[in-house]
Amino acid sequence: MTDFNLQIGEEKKVIKHINVFDLSGKHFKVQAKQTVRNYYGIMPNENAWCLYVILYPSHPLFEQAAANTTDYDTDLGNKIYPNWHGGCTYYHKNNDYVKIGCDYQHVGDEEIEHDFSNGINGIVLSDMRNLYEFFSK
Repeated sequence: MTDFNLQIGEEKKVIKHINVFDLSGKHFKVQAKQTVRNYYGIMPNENAWCLYVILYPSHPLFEQAAANTTDYDTDLGNKIYPNWHGGCTYYHKNNDYVKIGCDYQHVGDEEIEHDFSNGINGIVLSDMRNLYEFFSK
């Protein structure tokens, strides 16, 4: 895992990995990750939440999810699961799995970014459950 947020550049750096929450299903896993990032003193630290589904070759949607046309096919990620928070912002494929996800660093997500309470944020948890139910079918 890189220490830099590649969508923003090197202005935000992960300073602490806090939590990873997993829900495992048959042939897939749903994962929520929480890190704390800084802004090099420009702004206060933020909670950086990301939500992923990891599909294994035995999952019924694996073949469709692995049929990417570009190296980083977020459009395909949106076709596989159209309800990502703010749209699909992560896509990775290798021989063992396809990992697709989203982040919670959009305009309007300030409440999530600055919620440093213990445990998983309620919005992220709700989205995680919905993602799990979708891929359980």
